[in-house]
Amino acid sequence: IMWQVGKDIAHNQFDQNRIFIGIKQKITPSLQFDFGYMNLRQQKPDGINWDNNHILRLFLYYQPHRD
Repeated sequence: IMWQVGKDIAHNQFDQNRIFIGIKQKITPSLQFDFGYMNLRQQKPDGINWDNNHILRLFLYYQPHRD
């Protein structure tokens, strides 16, 4: 949870909300990926209006094999 405080915070201390739905798949013992959909609702700088973003995400993870 991210919480904002200060004199410039007009209406809402939470400036964004995210939800992610996806899969994680191992390709090799050292390589895996995440793929999915994220909805990001983010407050605009005016403190009143919001953006609603639909995002496809792909992350690749590599961890060298340790002996």
